[in-house]
Amino acid sequence: MITAIILAAGKSKRFGKSNKLLAPYKRNLVLNHTLNKVLKSKVDEVLLVTGYQNNKIQNQFKKYSNIKFLFNKKFNKGMSSSIKLGLKKMNKKTKGFMICLGDMPKISTRVYDQIISKFKKIKSCPVVPYNHSKQGNPVCFPIKFKTKFMKINGDQGAKKFLKQCKFKKILIKSKSILFDIDHKHDLKN
Repeated sequence: MITAIILAAGKSKRFGKSNKLLAPYKRNLVLNHTLNKVLKSKVDEVLLVTGYQNNKIQNQFKKYSNIKFLFNKKFNKGMSSSIKLGLKKMNKKTKGFMICLGDMPKISTRVYDQIISKFKKIKSCPVVPYNHSKQGNPVCFPIKFKTKFMKINGDQGAKKFLKQCKFKKILIKSKSILFDIDHKHDLKN
C-alpha cells in the first residue's frame, strides 16, 4: 500500500496576500491540478494536510470523498509538522509514502506512477526523481523512514536524510518535478 501525503498547510508568504493553492492556473486552481493527478495515480491512500486557511481549502475540495483531510494546528512550526501529522494518520498497512507538494501543478499522473512503480520494484530505499542532474519532487519513501521523519523540526523536509542514505534515482524527462508555484509570476510560466 502506498500513501500520498500532500502538503497544503503553508502560508504562501512569497505569493502575496492570497493563498497560492487557491490561485487560478490553467482553468482550475493550483491544488486541483495536484489532487486530480495524484488521485488518478497508483496510490492507495491520499492524505491532504492543511493548515493556513484550512476552512477555505476544505470547503473548496470537500467534493473529493476519497481524500482524507488532516488539519495541522501546528502549521506555523513548518513543513515538518505537516509531514509528521500525515505519517501519524496514514494507514497501518502502508509500505511506502510519497511526500507531494500541493503547489506542483504540472506533475502528471504518469510521473507519479513512474515513481510508484520504481518504488514497488525496490521497496528498501527512497525513490528520488531527477531531471538531468537536478533533484525534484515528489519522493517515495519506505515505511522504515517514518521514525527518521518523526525527529525532524521546522521547515525541514527530506533533503537532509537523502544526503545521508542510499536512494534510487529515477530519471524523469519532464521538468514538472522541478516546477512549483512560489510567486504570482510562476503562474504564467
